[in-house]
Amino acid sequence: MSYIAIDPGQFKSGFVRFLKGELVECGHWENGMVLSTIHAEDIVIVEWTVNYGRIIGESTLRTAFMCGMAKDRCKSKYAAYHEMNRKQVCRALVGKHEKKPVVNRAVLDLYPQTGGGAEPAIGTKNEPGPLRKLRELPKGQSLHVKDALALFEAWKQVQI
Repeated sequence: MSYIAIDPGQFKSGFVRFLKGELVECGHWENGMVLSTIHAEDIVIVEWTVNYGRIIGESTLRTAFMCGMAKDRCKSKYAAYHEMNRKQVCRALVGKHEKKPVVNRAVLDLYPQTGGGAEPAIGTKNEPGPLRKLRELPKGQSLHVKDALALFEAWKQVQI
């Protein structure tokens, strides 16, 4: 059984996959590719879109559509499906709604600081940390993946 956390987007989504407590795969892929990685034994957590009383546009609607597609894929594959919104993620990790850098810092601090370099949870090529897969991402993709990582860690917190 593996855990997949998805930070959905209108065309691409960030995701992380954990197996036996280890980050085994992550990326920022086309939505169809992300959905194709869902299998029967998976537990899937999706960051659900919420408008918070604001007017929503096409990109939010497309993102919400991706959330629905993920739920449908889980149903067709008999995978477990869970959802959380961004406020729930922030509250689970830092106790209140905060900006992404604060939440990302809290997530990285949850992991052993065993790697080298400025960010020991991620590490360097020669001294990798437990989140070393984040180093392998093309430039610009890590923010979406870190959002998915925050979602996964928040979901774990509320399951305890």
